[in-house]
Amino acid sequence: MDAPRASIMAQFLVEAAVLCGVGGTIGIGLGVLGALIAGKQLLKMLLFPNTGLAVGAFLFSVLLGIGPGMYPAAKASGLMPVEALRLE
Repeated sequence: MDAPRASIMAQFLVEAAVLCGVGGTIGIGLGVLGALIAGKQLLKMLLFPNTGLAVGAFLFSVLLGIGPGMYPAAKASGLMPVEALRLE
């Protein structure tokens, strides 16, 4: 039984978005931690990043994963399951 093409594309794109979202979240967390440490050590004050910029960075990260994720999604959704397994 074959899965619909849209279902395969959705699975690949969700996977790409989740992976890049996790990476973006880790990056934002490390950036906030770095800003807090650098502000405390260098400027003797607490620095808090702009929330809007952090949300924008997260969305950019997710979109950056979805964009290049479309090519393998389209390629995989066009293959027959037997051909896909034979290529491995």
